[in-house]
Formats: sequence, C-alpha cells, structure tokens
Amino acid sequence: MEGKKPQKRAPDHIDTPEKRQRLLERAFLNSSESSSGLIEAIDQSDLGGSYYQRVFSEALKKTSECDAHLLDDRETALIAQYFGLSANAQRLFVRLFSRQWKWIRSRSFNYSDIDVVEALKELSAVAFTDDDAISLTDLLHLMTCPELKVLAKASHAALKGKTVKESLVKAIETYVKTQKVLMGSPYDRMRKRVVTIIGPLVRLRKDIYDSFERIMVLYFRCLDLSDRPMTAGIMSEIHRWTFPEYQVDQGTVVFPTRQDYLHYYDALQLHAKVELLITEKRLTDTIRLLDELHAEWHNGLANSRPAAPSEYFLLQFTSTRVHTSILTMYAMKILPPLRKYDEAMTILQLLLSQHTFGLGSRGKWWDQLSHLALNYGPGDGSSREQLSMDFCVEALRDVYVHAAWIVKIKRRMERIAKKSMRSLQGSKRAKKAALHSWETMIPVDVRPRIVDLTVKEPTVIIFEGVKVEKGSSGQKASWILSTPEGVQATVSVEAYALSQYATSGFVGLHVENALFHHIFTLLFYDILFSPKKSVFQTRFQTHPLDLFTDGFFFDRETSINSRCDEICSWDTQTFQTKVLEADARFRMRKIRAVGFAWDTLDEDNFTEIISCMQPRPVVAVLKCMATSYKDHSGGLPDLVLWQASAQSTGQIRLVEVKGPGDRMSEKQLMWMDVLAAAGWQVEICKVVDRKDRAGMVPEKEGLLEDD
Repeated sequence: MEGKKPQKRAPDHIDTPEKRQRLLERAFLNSSESSSGLIEAIDQSDLGGSYYQRVFSEALKKTSECDAHLLDDRETALIAQYFGLSANAQRLFVRLFSRQWKWIRSRSFNYSDIDVVEALKELSAVAFTDDDAISLTDLLHLMTCPELKVLAKASHAALKGKTVKESLVKAIETYVKTQKVLMGSPYDRMRKRVVTIIGPLVRLRKDIYDSFERIMVLYFRCLDLSDRPMTAGIMSEIHRWTFPEYQVDQGTVVFPTRQDYLHYYDALQLHAKVELLITEKRLTDTIRLLDELHAEWHNGLANSRPAAPSEYFLLQFTSTRVHTSILTMYAMKILPPLRKYDEAMTILQLLLSQHTFGLGSRGKWWDQLSHLALNYGPGDGSSREQLSMDFCVEALRDVYVHAAWIVKIKRRMERIAKKSMRSLQGSKRAKKAALHSWETMIPVDVRPRIVDLTVKEPTVIIFEGVKVEKGSSGQKASWILSTPEGVQATVSVEAYALSQYATSGFVGLHVENALFHHIFTLLFYDILFSPKKSVFQTRFQTHPLDLFTDGFFFDRETSINSRCDEICSWDTQTFQTKVLEADARFRMRKIRAVGFAWDTLDEDNFTEIISCMQPRPVVAVLKCMATSYKDHSGGLPDLVLWQASAQSTGQIRLVEVKGPGDRMSEKQLMWMDVLAAAGWQVEICKVVDRKDRAGMVPEKEGLLEDD
C-alpha cells in the first residue's frame, strides 16, 4: 500500500517461516503441475510434513464425524491407531501414504522434522509396514544404474548392447542362474550383496494403504484415482491454491450403504488398472477382465435407482458409472485396435440401450457405432452403408446428442447419401441436382437437426516454411524460424504461424481453449458457485460436481439464459469494463476455479484481447459451452490474434493451425461454424513445407478427419 515501507527480507542463511515458505513454493514452481509432480516437490523440499499431517488428520476426523456409517470396525480401529501414534510416526506414515505404493529405500529419507529410525520402529510395532520377502528381481530394480554397473562389473556379469537398467538387471540375473557353487545358493549370495548395497526397505502394508486410500476417496469425493486424493488439500494448506468460496453441503447421502462405497472404490481401482494397461499398450491383457466387467455392469444397472434431474450428478459416485466409463474404453480404445469389431459394436449397443448412465457420452457412442458399422459391419458395402445411416438417424433422434457430435454424424450421412446417389441412373444434370439435395434421403423428423446446422467453409491462409524432420514416431513436426538478427530457432507449428501473422501487425497467443474457458468462468462465476444442493461436498473443489453432466444446464437454465441476455444488453465499453474488473478481482488471489488460465493469459495481453471484443459474439460461445460443458469445452481455435486500437474496438481473429497431414476434427469444425455465425473472424492457417508446396492438397479438400 502507498506510504507503507517494504518489509526487510531475512538473509538466506537464516531459517525463518517465510524462507521455508519461499523454498517450498520454489520447489513447486520447478515441478510439473501434475499431481505426482506436486507431491514429489513437497516431499523433496523437506518442508511439507506438517502440511501432510494436517490435511490427512482433517480428512480422518471429518470422515469419522460425517460418514461414520460407511466405516467398519476395522477402519475405525485403524483411524484410532493412527491418532495413537506419536506426531513423529504420524508424519512418516503420511509421507509414505502420499507416495505410490512400492518399496522405498529408507536411506533416501532426508526429513529434518522426522526421526526416521524411531518412526519406523513405531509403525512396525502397530503392523502398519510390510515385512514380506522381496525377490532378487525387485531388489535389483530398486538400485540405480551406477550401482547396477558396479555390481555387474564386480560379479563379472556379461553385458551386451546398451547398459540401460533393464539390460543390467537381466545380465545380473543370467549370471546368478549360470553360477555353480559348492556351498550355499548363488541366488541367496547375490540377494545378500544387493540388500547390503540398498539398505533397509520400507512400504506400507497393502491392506493398510488401501483402507486409508478408501477413506481419502470418500472425504475428497474423488471421481478417479489418476490424482492423489490429498493433493488439493495439501496445496490449499501451503497457500499455493486458493479455492473459490462456496457453501459446502453434504446433506444428501452420496453413498447409501457401505457396500455402495466399497463397490465404487473397487470400480475406481479397475478403471485405473485398465487405463494403465492401455498406456503400456498391453491391450490383450485387458480381455480377461471383460466378462466380470459385463456382469458387474448388468448387476449395477438392474439395481440402479432413477435420479431426479437436480441429483443426476450423484450417479457419478456409483460403481455402475465407473463401469460404464470402462466399457466405453473397451469400445473406443481396446477392442477396435484388436480387430474385435463385433464385440465393440455389441458393447456400444448395450450402452445405448439404457438412458441412466453416461448421457453426455451418447453422441460419442453413436458416432463410434456408425463408424464401425460403415467400415467393419456385417454384409457387403451397401448393407454396411445402410446400417451406418440407420445408426446416424437414431443418433439425430437422441435428445442427448449435442451439436459437437451432430456435425460429425451429419458429415458421415452426407458422404453415405452422396455415394448412394452417384450409383443412381439418370442424366448428369439430374445426378448433380440430387447430390445438392442429399438431405431428401433423410427421414423428415430428423431433418431440422441437420438443416439448421450449416457448416461454413472457413477462410484458409497458407504459410510456407522449412520443416525439421521428425525425430521419432508420434512427435510433432518442428519448423525453422529466423529472427531479424539472423538467429535460427526451432519452433512449433503454432509458434511459426504466430511469427508469420506478426509481419502483418498482429499480436497473438497460442491459447487453444484457455481464452474462452477463462472468460466463461469470469462471467458465470456466481452461477458456477451459487448454492445448489450437494454439488459442493468438500472445501477443495474447483467446480460444482454437476458441471460435466447434462444436469448443470438443466438445473441452471433460467439463470444462464438471464445472464446471457444481460451480457447482450451491455454496450462494448460496459462489457470490457465488467470482464476486466472481474479478472482483476480474481487474479489478485489467483483463485483456482475451473477454466481460469492465469499462467496462459497475463494481465496485459488479456486486457488488450478484451479491448477487441464485443459482447454478443462472446455470448454465443459461452451459451454453447454452458449447454454441455463436457462436450463443448474443447476444440476451440489454437490462436487468438489481435490489433488493439486506442480510438475504437480493435481487430481480433481466431485461427486453427494445421501442419502437413493434419486434419480438422469435427468438433473444431463445429466451433468454426458457431464462431463464424456469431460474427467472429475465423481462419484455418495451413503451414506447408516449402519443398512440398507443389504437391499440396487443394485448399478446400482434406480438411476433415477420416472415418
């Protein structure tokens, strides 16, 4: 504040609470924004013990008070055992729990606030830690590469090829298997040597770990296990994250019985297991899980209860919702790559036969079903086309299929219809007329959903450049950018496009969805965090629990429409003032709410961008996002370009960038159409390799993803 003298900062060699806070925040800034990266940053900083302990203890106490009916006697006893530990042992236990469940070398602990030796004794005394024997293979994998190299050399193990960790482990194992000794076992001797090198090991017992993880899932109302449940609480405790203010309401029962709660947790574990197998490209290993999954899903569906629209979001906390998500993964990501197309189509038809779970996914299911029918369905080409067309028609009749999917389904119907018309008899003129009126082949009752959706061909801008050859499969191509000083740099295709637009006087940012997500939250903040029954279950939420369901719009339709009308009534100056005032208010505290993009949009750039906007075009985007945030929060253009003006509203363009071989997705085309219809200037920027320019695809062809 003005007139207030700045406080002196303590020298770095003096330990103060402020210095410890700075060091901890610096550790976070150097870490990834992923949950595992954040937890690791706290752990390595040696400053997070009390943060862990406070959050963990709060979760246990609140769960014991509010959800005691979901805990059994054993879990209640475990909670009591934890609170019976010394503060020293509690701190180490929570540190171990916050890591992945695996063996850890106790020598790696370097916590100034924990007496590790005494804490381990105490945890062992209450049987919280594991004392199972560990195999030689697992022990070797706990060693570092330098340690393995020294051990292999000392053992005279034969090394072949690259000395990466896996090859070193195999070489040592091969050496052990080939050794013959007069007394003792080569395996036991090697194991003893390895144990001497790595020192004592520790991990929590699996049943103890799972019990406390279930409690954390319950307290934090986790929807999956991809993020560690405690991350949000820890980050709030160290003031790294400031959550929105809202009214927590746990009045509605989320889990009616303990059995519901246990089935939900088991389903989350299965979901995480299948996701891991997909990531590791072990698709065939997932097939053995499918029969049991089918049985669980059918059983859950048979015992499910209809939910009122205002409580539909609570179905997220059921095992059947999770099993529905897993079946979707099988139909989309597992069975088609394994060429099990019939099984994938059967699952999709099964999912579509019910109208309780996954309503927001129905567009995705219909699209995949019509795609598989067209390309891999039964019968010959014409029967496949008819089957695919039938599925497309049913998709258009489905009220839960949103605009993003209708665009893709419409394109497929158009291709099928035109292909059928080309085979008709008649003059060329008659065929040409028929091709332009292909909608006549579509049943009358669904025509309004496709006729009203006029996909506009956006302007195509072409820039030439010099492409750098890809290093490995799956990597995005890079481009050579020459600065005015003659320095060459390798940049992404988006950065190269920005540099080319800059020559025409445009300033730009690569924002993708971030810009409109940010504006959406600024202008709908009070609606997002208004009191609604049970949508705020904990104090660590970035959004209401129903945001990614159809229930969000249905339950707030009146207030959303009213807000959109209000924004449309503002003049340009009022709109810009309102948006920037809201941004300044929330930016000051860096509120962690869904959509806010503080790191992507700095204050100066955001101010200039907003100075080029008018309210009505913005409302068109926000209304589309509000109707189905899950489906319509992705696919927005890569770049925002602007030319600010002191005298009037500046110019603004929204640009989707494509490199060689890239194609527009249907969701991107949907947004191009919505944006253009609302008055935005939209473009597709194609960056082409100079040496391939002669053989480039014509501008208006090849823009769409293929079936």
